[in-house]
Amino acid sequence: MKRLFFMAAMPIVLTLALFTSSTFAQDPQRIEDVEIRGNRAIPTDTIRLYIQSKRDDLYSDAQVQRDFQAVLAQGFFDEFESRVFKEDGPRGGVVVVFYVKERPVIRDITYDGLKSIQESDVIQRFRERRVQVSKESRYDPVIAENAKNVLKELLAEKGKPNAQIDAQVEEISATTVAVNFVVNEGTRVRIAKIDFDGNDVFSDRKLRKAMKLVKQSSLFTTFSSKDIYDKRKLDEDLQRVRLFLGEKGYIRPQIGEPELEFIGKVGNFLPIFGRKGEGVIVKVSIAEGRRYNFGKIDVEGNSLYNKDLILAVTGMKAGEVASAKVIREGVFERLRKLYGRAGYIQATPDLQQKFNDIDNTVDFTIVIDEGKPFTIRRLEFAGNTITRDNVMRREVLVNEGDLYNQELFDLSRLRLNQLGYFEEVKEEDVQIQTDDKSGYVDLLIKVKEKGRQQISFTGGVSGIGGSFIGITYSTNNLFGYGESLSFDVQAGNRQRNLSVSFTEPYLRGRPISLGISVFTSRLKFFSGGLNTGFVDSNSGAGSVFGNNFDDALFTRSTNGFTVNLSAPLALFTKKFRRYSQFSRVGLSYGFSSTKVADPAVNRDSNMNNDIFVSFTQPNITTSTITPSLSFNTLNSPIDPTTGMS
Repeated sequence: MKRLFFMAAMPIVLTLALFTSSTFAQDPQRIEDVEIRGNRAIPTDTIRLYIQSKRDDLYSDAQVQRDFQAVLAQGFFDEFESRVFKEDGPRGGVVVVFYVKERPVIRDITYDGLKSIQESDVIQRFRERRVQVSKESRYDPVIAENAKNVLKELLAEKGKPNAQIDAQVEEISATTVAVNFVVNEGTRVRIAKIDFDGNDVFSDRKLRKAMKLVKQSSLFTTFSSKDIYDKRKLDEDLQRVRLFLGEKGYIRPQIGEPELEFIGKVGNFLPIFGRKGEGVIVKVSIAEGRRYNFGKIDVEGNSLYNKDLILAVTGMKAGEVASAKVIREGVFERLRKLYGRAGYIQATPDLQQKFNDIDNTVDFTIVIDEGKPFTIRRLEFAGNTITRDNVMRREVLVNEGDLYNQELFDLSRLRLNQLGYFEEVKEEDVQIQTDDKSGYVDLLIKVKEKGRQQISFTGGVSGIGGSFIGITYSTNNLFGYGESLSFDVQAGNRQRNLSVSFTEPYLRGRPISLGISVFTSRLKFFSGGLNTGFVDSNSGAGSVFGNNFDDALFTRSTNGFTVNLSAPLALFTKKFRRYSQFSRVGLSYGFSSTKVADPAVNRDSNMNNDIFVSFTQPNITTSTITPSLSFNTLNSPIDPTTGMS
C-alpha cells in the first residue's frame, strides 16, 4: 500500500520540484536605470556613450564590468576611486550606478631648479615618449611618474645621472591642479678615464678609439663635451666596441657591465673656462675570446638562386677571418637585396653556426626562407597636401602591376628625397602590406611636406651701387606641380635690377628639365669721390649720394635671358648604369645686350655742364653656350647626410 502511494505521489513531487526550480531560475533581474554619479566637468551624456548596458536590458555583471573599463579607458577618471555597483530598484530590478572620480585638469606646470635643459626641450621629449603631461590635460600620477623618468633621462644626457625629481601637486580648485616638478640636478659627472680590464689583444687606446659618443677627458672634449657621463651613450659605445671586435674575427667577446669609481671634483684642460664637475673612472671588464676563421659554409632552403651565387653575394669564404661585418653586410643586406630585386619581399635569411675551438673555425649554414614573389597592386601616398600625386609618382621607378623590386624602390626613396619637397623619407615611412594568398603587395609612402616658399628682403649702401632695397621670392614646388619660380627685384638711387626664373623639371611628361631666366639691370656711375681725373670739380657733375641723376658719368643698361636644358644621362646610354642613373647632361644658352649712355648733361644745350669725356658705347651683345655634366647621389638638396655630388 505504501509502495503504491509512493508511486502515485512521485509525479506530483517531480512536478513541484520542476516548478520550484523554474521559479527560482526565472528571468534574471532587469536593469531599471543606469545612473552616473560623481562627474563634474564631463557631461553625463558623454559618459553614457561608452556604456552598452541600457534600461530594460537583462543585467549582466560581465557586460557592466566591460562598460566600466570602457569608461576608465578614456583617461578622464581615477581608476582607484571610481567604481561600479548595483542597487535594488523600486520595481524588483536593479539600478546600475557608475560612480566616477574625475582626474583634475592641469592648469599650470612649473620646473623649479631645472637649469640645464630648456622647457621647450622637455616638452619635445614628452611628445617623443608619448608622455601626456601638459596644460589642460588630465593629471594622472602614473603619467607624472613617467614624466619624472623622462626628466631624469634628459638630465643624464647632460651628465647629471644623480638628479632627484619630485612631482608636487597643488590643488587650485575642486577640478584643477598645478603640477610643480622640483628638480635637484646634482653635480655634473665627467669621465676622467676609461679603463678596460682583461683585454689581451687590443690595447685600451684602440678599444677607446672604437667609441664615438663617449670619450675620456682631454683637450678636445673641453669643446665637444663628449667626456660628460651618459649611461645610454656609454652602453651604445660598448656595442661599438663589440662590433669592432667582431669585425676582427673575435665574434664571441664578453663585455661586462661598466663599473663607476667616483674620484671627486675634476677640472678640464683649459682652466680659464672653469667647467668643473665630479670625476668618474669607468671600468669595463672584457674578454676578447678566440679569433675565428670561416670554416664550412652551406646553404639550405634556396631554390631561386644556386649555392655558388649566394656565397659569392655574401662574400663568406672558407679560411678567411670570420668578420661580423662581412656576415652582416653579406647575409642580412646584400642577400636580402638580391631576393628583393626578384620581388621576394619576405625572403628571410638565418644563420646556424657551429664553433670549432680546436682549429678556431666556425661553420655556417645559411638557411633561407624564400617566401614568394609579390606584384604591386596599389601604390599610394599620404601626407602630401600640396604636392600632386603624379609629381611623386614620376619619381618612383616601380609601377602598379610590376613585380616588386626592392633595389628600385630604395632608389625611388632617394629620388623623392632629392626633390627637397619633404622631410627625409625613411624606410620606416613606407608601409608595406602583403596579401600572401593573392601574391599582391600594397605600398603606402608617407611624407611630411616642408615649406616650399622663401621670401627675403635685402638692403644696403655701397660706394658704387649707392643705397638700395630689394626683395627675393622663390618656390621650388609651384602649386604642387614641382615647378620652380623665383624673382629678384632691387631698386635704389643708382641701380635697378630685375630677374625672373622658371624651371619645368619634366618637359611634356619626360624627365627633361627646361629652365628660362630673364633679367634686366640699370646702373648709374657717378664721378664724385672717384677721382678719375676726367671731371672738373667745379662742374655740376660732382654729386655722389644726391638724388640728382643728371650728375652721372654714364648709365649702363643690360638686358638678357638664359635657356638651359638637361636630361638624365641614362636617356642616351645604357652603359655604366651605376653612374648614368645619377648623372645629368645639360646645355645652356645665354644672351645679353649691354648699352652705355652719356649723362643727360651732355645732351642738353648748356655746354658749361658737359662732361668732356664720352662713355657712349653701342649695343654690346654676348652669346654663350655652356655644356654641363653633373653627378648627384645626395639624399637632400639642402641638408644631406649621405651621398656625394
